Parts: sequence; structure tokens; C-alpha cells
Amino acid sequence: MQAELEELAAEIVDSLASFDFGPEHGSTMRLVAGAAFGLMASIRPSPRADQVFDGPVNLIVNNPVEHGARFSRALAQSLPTTEPSTVFADARHADPLVGEVRDLPGVGLRSIHALGSASRLRLYARLRRLPLVIEHINAVPDRWRAEVAFLSQAFRYQAALRTDFSRTSLIVTDFDRGTTARPWVWAARRSGRAVVTALHGSPASATYLPLLADAVLAWGQAQSVWLDAHRTDASIHVVGRADLENRTSIADGVDRLVICHSREELLPSEQQALVSLIRDFGGIGVEIILRRHPSARGPLHESWRPVEDLAQVVPSAGQPLTSFLCPGDFVVGVASTALVDALVSGHGVAVIAAPSRPLPADLKTIAPLSPSFTPSTGHAHAKLSPDYVAHLESLSMRIVAAVGSEAAQAMSAAILALADQGAHRVAPDSASET
Repeated sequence: MQAELEELAAEIVDSLASFDFGPEHGSTMRLVAGAAFGLMASIRPSPRADQVFDGPVNLIVNNPVEHGARFSRALAQSLPTTEPSTVFADARHADPLVGEVRDLPGVGLRSIHALGSASRLRLYARLRRLPLVIEHINAVPDRWRAEVAFLSQAFRYQAALRTDFSRTSLIVTDFDRGTTARPWVWAARRSGRAVVTALHGSPASATYLPLLADAVLAWGQAQSVWLDAHRTDASIHVVGRADLENRTSIADGVDRLVICHSREELLPSEQQALVSLIRDFGGIGVEIILRRHPSARGPLHESWRPVEDLAQVVPSAGQPLTSFLCPGDFVVGVASTALVDALVSGHGVAVIAAPSRPLPADLKTIAPLSPSFTPSTGHAHAKLSPDYVAHLESLSMRIVAAVGSEAAQAMSAAILALADQGAHRVAPDSASET
């Protein structure tokens, strides 16, 4: 019993490793007061009715907003239609674009209120006394936020362990390590159910590994090679990007330089490279745009100040990058995976990252080519070289194998095959609370 308790504690702590403890719920005092009220309101002798995954294939969405909503909609539309399927997401945040969802409250006050019970509070108290959990809480700068997050996630894991997976052969998710889906991914695998994760972004070692899923839906050959290089046990299925409708040939003209901010802190060499690039392009009449990351609040990190001083800074304002871009936009970034969308949409791209910076798989594929681009001034407009454009065309296919309906068909076929394999797995249904 103690070993099981320690296993559960380690899993919960690991699930919160990349959780943003930021001020989502207002001030710390307001958060603590809300948690206390939620606890008093939620303490029942036994938990509420257990969650039921209705069909053989069900989708759990971690990111149901902005670009995540478009990706999740494409995933939802790829689920088999011959049997009922349910899309689970935090309904408070879910964009209507995702479609109908069943509420699965994320880490926070709502899940404390919705999933709490006297028995779950007792198990939380036992978990909280373990040295591993004490060390985790103490390592977070805002301890009270860490306390609330751990309490919430402890309730969510206990709820996941009571989930009825008896009708389910396959769980699909947009991120198997995502804080929202992870308790149910873990519980589903414990009960012998198969899990497939669709890569919602360009994978990086720090956030995507080790994989928890049995199978991966990858964008293209670049991600497949990256996963193979990291010796993952999961089966890899290249399906493309169904959330991107079309692929466009790369334009060589450059009217605007669009720099994509991604909340990273610039290294000195990256800052210098961006400033030099701005001066080179600005010197031949190219408009300079710095596009803030959608989640950026307040001033950018001070390392971006020299770039801000030389560019027109624009917010994302919930607008997809591809909707913001115009013909003749050349898009650069340091760690922004939005460059993949720009590339497939027909824009020249370049990665301006220091050799020491770890890059996601697809940016790592683009980066070696980036130093070779040179704007030409021998035309009415700045232009990219024919060789550079040809290389980008090749990279577009390597990074995203298919788009639109072709990708949707590949995704549907992969999910259907994996669901069939999952239906034939023989494993005891061992879902129960610790």
C-alpha cells in the first residue's frame, strides 16, 4: 500500500512539473480563499458519480483555445463515426470551435469543488505528508499556489482512477503529458486501454519525453526521425496537419520581416543577430514587425528591448499567425514553432537561435538552412535566393507530410487502426482508487 501511495505521489508531482503556477485565479489570497471555500462545499461522504467514457474511442483535449481549438477540432472530426465518441475538455475554457465537449475541469478551484470528497481528502493528506511532495511544494516560489495545484491534481487523479473505461478501447489526446489529460491517460493505461497522442506542436525533449502514449500521430518525417532518435517505444504514424487547409508554394519576395516572439529570453548572440537582421532588411525598405506571443502579458523580457526599439510591436490578439501574415512576409523566430505554419502557408522562414539553445524537432530541421539566406537588393523588392526557396519547399514536405483533407483521411485511418488494435488487447480492468 505504501509503495502504491508513493507511486501515485511521484506521478502527480511529475504531472505538475511543467504546470504554470501563474496568477490565473487572481491574487494568492483570493486563490487560497477560493480553495478553502471549494473544500468546504465539496466534502461529501463519497465522490460524485464516476466519469464514464461512452464509446470505444474518446478524445481528451488539453488545449481547447486558439490554435489548440483548431487542432482539437480536426482531431475530433477524425474520430470514428460508427460508434459514439465523446470529447472531454475543460468546458470553462473550451472554444466553441472544438464542438460539444463534456466538462473535465482542469487543475484549479473548479476541480477541487467538483471532484472533492471526504475519502479523497484523506488520501490527499497522506500524499501531502510524503517527503517527495514536501520537496515539490517547497521548490515552487509561490507555495500557496503549489499547494492548491497539488490538492486539485490529487483529486483529479483519484477521479481518474475511478473512471469507467469498460466501453473504451482507445484514448486519443492532443498531449499525453498535458496536465489536464494526464491523470486519465495514466489511469487508462493502468486499466489496459491504449492511448494515442497527436503531436499538437513541435516536440522537444524537455516537454514531450518520455512519451506516455502507446502511439504517436506525427506531422511529418522530421518528427518521425526525431522520435526514432530518442528511442521511444511508441509506434509512430505520420499523418500531417489536418488543421492546415492548404499548402502554398514559397514566395521569394520580401515586403515585411515578421519576428515571432515566443516568451523566450534572448541570448546575447540571438539578440545581436536579430538586431543585425532588422538593420539589413530595414536598410532596403522592408517593414519590420515584432509579433508578441498570444500568452505574453505586460512588458517583454528585457532581452527583447533592442528588438522592440527597432520594430513595430503588434499583439497576437487571438489571431492565428497565418491569418495575420500577408504575401511577401518573411518570418523569423528563435524558438517559435509558429514558423512551421508560416512555412506551409508559403512564407520564407528562418530560425535565429544560438547553437547552444535546445530546439524543438521541426525548428532543429530548419535551423541548419537559416544562415544561408541573404536578401537581394537587385530587384524592386527584397528577394530570397532561388536556392533558399527550393530548400524551403523541400523542408515544407519533410516537416508536414500532408494538409487538409489528405491529412484528415490519414489521421482517421490511423485512429481507426489503433482503435481496432486496442479492442483486441487483453488486459484486466483494474481501475480503482488507491
